[in-house]
Amino acid sequence: MRRENAFYPRTTRYELTTPKVCGLIQECDYVFDNTQRCGLFETKYRSWADYLKSAELRSTCSDGLAAGHWVLPCDSCYDSQSCKWLSAVWQPYECSYPVLRVDQLRRCLAGKKILFQGDSILRGSINYLLRILDEKINAKLPTFDKPMLVNRNQTEIMFSYTLVNEASVFDSEGVFHEMPECFDRNFNNIINKTGILENNDRTIFVFGGGYWMQPLAYTWLQDRLKRAGLTKITTVIKMDNACFHHPVMKVATIWDSAKMLQRNLEVEKLIQEQKDSIRLVNPFNITAPMFRSFQVGGFCSCHFDVYDSRRPDHGLVNTIYSNILFHSICGT
Repeated sequence: MRRENAFYPRTTRYELTTPKVCGLIQECDYVFDNTQRCGLFETKYRSWADYLKSAELRSTCSDGLAAGHWVLPCDSCYDSQSCKWLSAVWQPYECSYPVLRVDQLRRCLAGKKILFQGDSILRGSINYLLRILDEKINAKLPTFDKPMLVNRNQTEIMFSYTLVNEASVFDSEGVFHEMPECFDRNFNNIINKTGILENNDRTIFVFGGGYWMQPLAYTWLQDRLKRAGLTKITTVIKMDNACFHHPVMKVATIWDSAKMLQRNLEVEKLIQEQKDSIRLVNPFNITAPMFRSFQVGGFCSCHFDVYDSRRPDHGLVNTIYSNILFHSICGT
């Protein structure tokens, strides 16, 4: 089924009285967790209005790893065509991620240097952040050539575009044989161009891509930050999205989604065992159930962006996990 995306979900009077509020953890034709049910199911909410009221009462999640599922209004949970997919919401089970207001973002980013290293999916979240802050950007640039002053000149950011396009660096399961040279090259570039970096929480390093987060990437990052004398900064890792590795995308290799998720969980376990203060955001469970949205907009829809004649819009799915990323950057 073709599902359109929207910049923000819109709730209509009809949706407030829709007979069913359905949940979705994963699609039955893209199962990534064999311990969970697949397909739409009925939730405990009596109506969409009942769900919205319940969501408002939840406290803010303490980190970017809260378990949850998608909820959406439907006429029947046995008929996906009856659902209002534009109103779908990612809902953690025990808490919520309220959308951060512009003034909250401005305050938390003021006086900070934020270094981003990742691929075009992370770049999409940066572009979305700059649009919230009403900054003029060129979304087509693969990287920012030098640090940018944003947030009314109160925040310095730099992005180092790191694309892994060498199949030889992976084994057949998508595991690195060794870290590709581009990681070191781009890390050194971003460190060298941002000048003096304070070894405290006024420096933030955000690291992540669409499909390569795994223990070797995490230990590599640890080592490089230590060498750079940045052991006390705020570090945020955005783990993998459901990117190219599902039935809709026409790529030569589709890695096993369960193993891909497991590698991300191994990173989480390493950080917990080492009692590391790194903040994690795991968008895999958010993006994987919505993989059918990749059918909209051609190849670029792997970012869940909706393109018009002027610029890319940040799609519903990316908007949701980007907001969680911003919570982690701000420590809220």
